[in-house]
Amino acid sequence: MEYKGQWRNGLYHGNANWTGCNGDRYDGSYKNGKRDGSGTYKWANGDSYDGIWKDGMKDDKNGTYVWADNTTYIGSFENDMRNGNGSFITNATQTKFVGQWKSNEPIGIQKYYIKGKGKYWKPGKGKKVDVKSDYWWLFSRYSTKSKQLEMLRPR
Repeated sequence: MEYKGQWRNGLYHGNANWTGCNGDRYDGSYKNGKRDGSGTYKWANGDSYDGIWKDGMKDDKNGTYVWADNTTYIGSFENDMRNGNGSFITNATQTKFVGQWKSNEPIGIQKYYIKGKGKYWKPGKGKKVDVKSDYWWLFSRYSTKSKQLEMLRPR
């Protein structure tokens, strides 16, 4: 393990760079020995989190967690979990899930988007339009309470 930074009362405190024995890295602020304030943590497996920390846990209204496969969550974190508004974007399937989260699980009404080119129904016009560049299309809405899925587009 390697730590380059400030100390207070024998604890990490202030801005620092930390590297763990397994290859994990953290660049950011510490307070009383815990990650606290702005910082970026990069796990050896390729995952990363960039945002605000509080008492060693992810705690931000607009943090970004990126998995090794480039799947991304951008949104609220509280108590080290996805809590509040957020967007979950998968790189492999080019889908985006937008909605509320609680304890890392989606809750309430969720919106799903797909990214792509091609012919899609134009809402309210009753005809197809040819999309020549990638665009995020609202695909469906889902209620975790009623378990109802409403397909919106493309058709």
